[in-house]
Amino acid sequence: MPPKYPQTTPSSAEKQGTKPLELLAPAGDRESLEAAILAGADAVYGGLTTLNARRRAKNFEPDELAEVVRFVHGEATSTDESAKTHAENDQTKPHIANVATATVTRETDAAEPTARHPAKFYLTLNIDLAEREIGQAVRSLELAQRAGVDAVLVRDPALMHMIPHFPKLDFHFSTQTCIANSADVQAAKLLGAKRVVLAREMTLKEIAAASAVSGIETEVFCQGALCFSISGRCMMSSWAGGRSGNRGTCTSPCRVAWNVGGKPAGTPMSMHDLATIRRISELEQTGVAALKIEGRLKKSNWVAAAVQLYRRALSGEAPKKVYQDAGPLGAYTGRAFTWGYLDGDRIHLTGLSAGRLPTDDDELSQENCGCQGGVPNEDTVDEIRSDTTDAESNCDAAADFDAANDETHDGSMADDVVNSQDADAEGTLENAVQAASAYAMRFDLTGPKLRCECRCGTRNETWNFPKSIIRRAAKAVTLEEVLNYLRVTPVQGLPMVEASTSDPEFMIAPRTMNNLIDRITKTIQLAKKPVDDRLRLELSDAVQQELAKRESSAENQNRLGTPPDRVRIEATRAVEVVRNVGPTAAILEGITPKLFHNAVAVSRLTEAIVALPSVFFEDEVPEIRTLCQLCAEQRIAVEVNSWGGWFLAKEAGAIMEAGPGLPVLNSLAAIELEKLGCRNVTISIEADRGQIELLTRNCPVPCSMVVFSRPPLATTRVRLPDGMLKRIFVDRGDLQMIPKMEHGLTVFRTAQPMDLRDLTNPRILATHYVVDLVGSPEPLEDYYPSEEDTQSRRRGKQEKKRTYRFNYFRELQ
Repeated sequence: MPPKYPQTTPSSAEKQGTKPLELLAPAGDRESLEAAILAGADAVYGGLTTLNARRRAKNFEPDELAEVVRFVHGEATSTDESAKTHAENDQTKPHIANVATATVTRETDAAEPTARHPAKFYLTLNIDLAEREIGQAVRSLELAQRAGVDAVLVRDPALMHMIPHFPKLDFHFSTQTCIANSADVQAAKLLGAKRVVLAREMTLKEIAAASAVSGIETEVFCQGALCFSISGRCMMSSWAGGRSGNRGTCTSPCRVAWNVGGKPAGTPMSMHDLATIRRISELEQTGVAALKIEGRLKKSNWVAAAVQLYRRALSGEAPKKVYQDAGPLGAYTGRAFTWGYLDGDRIHLTGLSAGRLPTDDDELSQENCGCQGGVPNEDTVDEIRSDTTDAESNCDAAADFDAANDETHDGSMADDVVNSQDADAEGTLENAVQAASAYAMRFDLTGPKLRCECRCGTRNETWNFPKSIIRRAAKAVTLEEVLNYLRVTPVQGLPMVEASTSDPEFMIAPRTMNNLIDRITKTIQLAKKPVDDRLRLELSDAVQQELAKRESSAENQNRLGTPPDRVRIEATRAVEVVRNVGPTAAILEGITPKLFHNAVAVSRLTEAIVALPSVFFEDEVPEIRTLCQLCAEQRIAVEVNSWGGWFLAKEAGAIMEAGPGLPVLNSLAAIELEKLGCRNVTISIEADRGQIELLTRNCPVPCSMVVFSRPPLATTRVRLPDGMLKRIFVDRGDLQMIPKMEHGLTVFRTAQPMDLRDLTNPRILATHYVVDLVGSPEPLEDYYPSEEDTQSRRRGKQEKKRTYRFNYFRELQ
């Protein structure tokens, strides 16, 4: 068993007669949970096996949640088997065991506590949720309520929408919601949160201002890994490989080596680890309610050691002495410690680390995942593939990579139809495909490879086969013959009701056909499989009514391929662009009260919409409040991109839209944002084609879709050396970004744009299509691409200036 540390010494807060700080520990698995509780944690946080921001952790099965909560509450004891596991770990893991015991050498630590104090359990459901995951997420809330979970950490507006339906649960807003100022906290309070987890980039003064909001608690991280980007504002991993940090599958591309300006630059984005042991008394004085230790991917002995250290610090032991004993925690990751953000130090926070010390049975961690630039290397492909959930693709990595990099597909299955269907029956056939009672196929040979697409239910799988030379034509079959076979031969009991090919006479080998049928079989199996068979809980009538599918808004009638009608542009360049482009609306970034005349000038040419920043800190709150008031007075709409921005715009009585900073992946999130006063929502730029199709089919709120952008892949408070700004960052996976200062923050934008403007898809329907020119070196050149560029994209040429589809043709993980 890990050493037990009794809570016998009164903390400084208790001496002052105030409520003591809650010490919150990570529980990535049962072993870590028990280690944290026995070491003296007041609360633990952990997730189920899906739908949480640490999906690489072991997490907890739904059927064990109630028993786990009983143990945390002190109503049950550890099982004999678990105790045996702890004992074996102490004997077989000398390095990590030393980490755990390094902090318990004092004589007073030898005493056994008379009784283990009851603790709390917080469940994490803190990711962006796709449309097909909403039912599972809401049933997870029901499971949590029945199990006696103390609180649920959330990010998605869909779960905020469900707060009134689960009165026995407390809701905490995750750090993924980017709560960075007092306006953000005020918003969370209005939305029904009991607690918010503050952004890790805040100073002590900013923490105090946020914590001064009455009627809601604040929580801060005190120990563990730091993200380079502000949480909830990172898409590096998603851009590079479709694995999103906002959905719990980050591959940590910020930890790898980078070239800057063509020269090796080490690891300029690899953050030091947070350690605030020496600042505990100052954190207490800010008014926070809880200190949180990061580490759901770390070993149980590390968790126990971290809890023991902070229990000592909270009990009044000299901070300097406790900090001296914290060295083994840093040795586990091989990174230096920092508390620089608390003091406003944003320079000395990153750099090359010594490397993580090995253990005999070391597992991959979030900060040491064996990936380069977000693309899995050969050693980790198998593990990453086995880590996928029911809602994810199990396609092989090579096919996924081809699908991500082949730009020849036009997004439509309507061309060159081999088996024509009556127009009157088209809707019925499409409904069958969407209901996973039939499937559709498409073969495209316009590129260098044979691209195959299978669509069934909410799944859209694409993969490539090489255009092999056929040496034995007698054994080969044409694509038309393949389709004829599939028309009369059900796969997994489902008929093929739609099919197309650009070359019916193209021949493939028998082995390719067998592989093709295997891939179709896998797609259909995944489409037919429920998201989670274990969460079939009965829900109240009111909750079921919330989950009922709605019809799409009548305003969502423009299919993908419709010419864009809106532009997004920096305020100082807006007038020129608007005069040349003539959009129905211009979304203006960088507007301040001093630059408000730019918004007024644009409003004389077209509708102007002022975009509030996705991140702002306390000293910017007065300025943004004034800006919202000016917009309300002039009846200029405000695009809100954070919860604090929504609060200030609502307070001013401004017209509101929800921008890409409050992204929507599901229709219930859109409903919540509309309820909060937003007349329009923005589809997540990370979404894949299948997710967008399903969302827009069920979205009762007018929505916008970005079809061109150099999106911000990371927004950070870290100050890079001046020589690195505006230089191209390139990693070994060829992820390319360019950082520059934008409104006081360092923003990394993609070197190459995402462009979907030449695609057509009648299954994607939106109200507005937006061309985002923020970050474009020459906005008008990006808005009007040359005919040569357009034709080269359609031919699939891999040119330096080729565009990128982001996650459209692959599945967002």
